[in-house]
This record gives sequence, C-alpha cells and structure tokens, in this order.
Amino acid sequence: KPFTAIGPIYFEYGSLVITFNTPKAATAAVQRLQNAIYEDKKLIVLCLPNVQPHMLPPDSEPLLVLVNVKSGGCQGTELIQSFRKLLNPFQVFDVLKGGPLVGLYVFRNIPKYKILACGGDGTIGWVLQCLDIAKQVDGRPIELPNIEGIVVLNLLSWGSGANPWGTAKEESPFQKPTHYDGLLEVVGISDVSRLGLIQSKLAAGTRIAQGGSIRITTHEEWPVQVDGEPHIQPPGTITILKSALKAQMLKKAKKSRRGATSSQVRAVASEGSPCGPLGVPSSLDAAHGKSTPEALGDSDEEGDAFL
Repeated sequence: KPFTAIGPIYFEYGSLVITFNTPKAATAAVQRLQNAIYEDKKLIVLCLPNVQPHMLPPDSEPLLVLVNVKSGGCQGTELIQSFRKLLNPFQVFDVLKGGPLVGLYVFRNIPKYKILACGGDGTIGWVLQCLDIAKQVDGRPIELPNIEGIVVLNLLSWGSGANPWGTAKEESPFQKPTHYDGLLEVVGISDVSRLGLIQSKLAAGTRIAQGGSIRITTHEEWPVQVDGEPHIQPPGTITILKSALKAQMLKKAKKSRRGATSSQVRAVASEGSPCGPLGVPSSLDAAHGKSTPEALGDSDEEGDAFL
C-alpha cells in the first residue's frame, strides 16, 4: 500500500491526515483528490512536510506565520508573499486554506517555536482554539510509566462514583474532562490493589494522556475488556476513535417555580453549540471561553479541510 498510516482524524475540523511512504505517492494522491467532490464541495488537499527536530539547527526557535488573507482590507496576500520570501514557505500558511491546524500540525514535533498570527480578533481566537487541538497527544508516541493496566474512558466515573482520573489539580497540564469535549482520557493502573482504592474513592489512577484518537500497540496477547465484555486480544494495534455521529440527549430540568407539576417539567437538549463550515463552533463556547471567526465576524466561509 502507498501509505503508512491514516490519522489522526480531527472530526471537529473535518480533517484527516494520511502519511505516505514516498513523496511520489503523496503527490499522486494529492493530484487525484484535488478534483474530488464531497457534499457538493471540493476538498482542500495539501501536501505537507514531515518536519522533525533534527532538521533544524541546535537551539533554534523557528517562526510559524498564520495569515488571514481577507483581514485588514485583503492585504494578507501581499503579506504572505513577503513572508515567504523571507522564510521557508512551509513556515507561512493561509488560514483560509485548511485553517490554522495545517501549520500547527506541521510544527507538532518542534519542541519550541513562536507563532505570528496576522488577522483580527477572530483569527487570533481561531488559532488559539486549534493550538489546543494540536497540543493533544493524537499521533504522538507516549512514554508509559510502570503500570499493569491501561484504562481508556469517556466517563467522569463508574460503579458507585469511582473516579479513576481523579479530582481537578491546579497545576495539571490536562484540561478538566467532560463527556462532550471530544477527548478520551487514558489512565494507568499500577496494580490490582489500586483498583480497590479507586473504587473506595481513596486514590486515583496515573494520568497518562487526553486525545481524540488513541492507538495502542502490543507484541503479545493481553486481556482486554470493552464495555463489560472481556476477551483475550492477540498481538497487534488497537485504534480508538471518537465517532463522527452525534445525537441529542434530553434531560429533565429542575422545577423553575414553586408548584410546578411533573407534566410541566421541560426537556432541554444538552447537545453542544452548532458548528460552522470548518467545524469551528459558530458561537462563544461557554465551557472554554474561546471565540471563533464566525462569532467575531472575521472569517469568510470555507469548505471542509482535509490535510
């Protein structure tokens, strides 16, 4: 097969990353997909480099430039041309062609770099939102601690309120988990006795990662339990992806006034905010307080972004 891997998949932005064996295979795929139509829209197909830290000079701190060409009186085109003369072209990206996630994904393996975002408040908010996505563990190898078990969950608790992720910590690098944030939590269990402590709410597991896609590779058989169904998993790779399908969930609201009957209790949808054309929420996210281009009127419509 011409490709080595498919993923990570960024459902929120309609983006998929495919890694190819050779530049020739990647170029052929780009030429073939550029004419593809999906839901009456042309795909945005880009050929991106695989930038690694050893390709850069020691102690270097490269600059990543993200430009919205339609901001500031449409002067962004001249700005991009000027930056590409001064910098490597793969350091300068037009956010209207695939969004800020394209450039951030190219720089995902660079430990230290600076970002220059050229645009209005909406562009800045868009970049910050994608920056959180790119910092997730999707597609990155994770070094495991000394553990005997791995738990992948999208629940705040199980059983009688046991919380393997643990309570919130002030200096934790992870964000507070919710069942609707699109992230899976990966927790390590050191031994069987730790499970008893977790069930008794006296301890928590070891926080390993948060991500939208999880890939676990094993070289020997190991016991696995999925939603209460145990089995012996043969050697291989397990890939866990969040579903692109969403359904509205209903819940009963509390009585808003004294004397309300049960028939007057209304059901409200707990579905998240509607998304724009690129999967960017079309309104301010109350949970995270992040603004988007559409909310601030700083970006034109764009098709689905496929990397």
